[in-house]
Amino acid sequence: MQRLRPIRGRAPRSGELLPGCTYEPRCLLAHRKCARGHPPLAPVGLGHQLACFFSDEVVSRESPHDAELVPEEEQFGKSGETLLATRDLRMTYDERHRRFFLFGPLVGRQVRAINGVTTEVAGKETLGLVGESGCGKTTLARCIVGLQEPSGGEVHFKGTKMAKTASKRSASTRRGLQIVFQNPDLSLNHRHVVGQIIGRPLRLFHIARGKELRQRLLELLEMVKLDATYLDRYPAELSGGEKQRVAIARAFAGDPNIVVCDEAVSSLDVSVQASILNLLVRLQRENGTSYFFISHDLGVVRYVADRIAVMYLGQFAEVGTVEQVFMPPCHPYTEALLSAIPVPDPRSRQEGIRLEGPVPSVVQAIAGCPFHTRCPRIYGEVCRVTEPPWQHAGGGHVIRCHIPLEELTRFGTLGKRLAGPGVGDTLHADEGV
Repeated sequence: MQRLRPIRGRAPRSGELLPGCTYEPRCLLAHRKCARGHPPLAPVGLGHQLACFFSDEVVSRESPHDAELVPEEEQFGKSGETLLATRDLRMTYDERHRRFFLFGPLVGRQVRAINGVTTEVAGKETLGLVGESGCGKTTLARCIVGLQEPSGGEVHFKGTKMAKTASKRSASTRRGLQIVFQNPDLSLNHRHVVGQIIGRPLRLFHIARGKELRQRLLELLEMVKLDATYLDRYPAELSGGEKQRVAIARAFAGDPNIVVCDEAVSSLDVSVQASILNLLVRLQRENGTSYFFISHDLGVVRYVADRIAVMYLGQFAEVGTVEQVFMPPCHPYTEALLSAIPVPDPRSRQEGIRLEGPVPSVVQAIAGCPFHTRCPRIYGEVCRVTEPPWQHAGGGHVIRCHIPLEELTRFGTLGKRLAGPGVGDTLHADEGV
């Protein structure tokens, strides 16, 4: 695995006026001249202007290399121990409303957000979860950490069945299983400063106090590329990316065994995103941390995950290693998701799959395959009336589909094209900086 290439340092704060080039503190080509004055915009090509004293060298320069850019020297793999497991997990919401808007009798209906999810995460393993918005990814994450009580099924942690809600779980279980939410504005207490927010799990789990507490706080801030001045700031004083980094530092404060990352890097810019992904990989290598990693970005998932689970309408459609999911055979829904990945090669012809047809209602019972109303490879009437079976493609790769594996392999040429080195290159957008 090769580390991503983040921009070093941090961006200047709002109101921080620099006498020279604003990019000088982070630039690999910085000279004393850069700190004394602002470079003017100068033409470097047709319709292209660059504000840099060394524009000629920047245009001709190859990507820089430093200690963080080399491939990982140490490869690591998952342990044989199952750390987290779900068994037929289900979540149904009961909704009640009046038949005629404000009038009429109350009627009820059930919304099936999760419909029988069974999966496992081993020690040092990262399970990536992908799927469209509204397919149940966040609900599954909240049920796992105990923020929502599932309607059925079980969640096991280190081989022991856990209580369905976090309030009924032991302190050691809550410490070992943490979550990073998608929206830090809703997960951070705006009445507390950053030092109190990050320090709460340290005090709650009796990890550190006094001078040791402050030292640990500084280490956690440094881990997410923030300095000591942030300890006394309120969340309202931070940018969206800084809030998310505080949330990540809080999740790692108790040295958890597994962290559920619900779109944890979606609000970060490219360079900070690369730094956080490198951080997650490093912590996994050093501490054996496992991740249940939820993301819409298949490029991010491909970089950080060992296995990928593809979710559709509260069910898994396909589960396999990264190499298996990105290569045929693959589920038609997986193929459609892969086709949406932008390929950063102007010579490559983008062959997207447009999903048409209605999305089935999660209120009514779905007959047959839940994807049959939108499937571009629908196999026939069996897809409409019969629930699809799990097919085993070997090596733990399973696909829930009526189409035979031989045909899924033949139709999966798009995934094969996308499985080349171009996938995930958007994460390296800052390599030449």
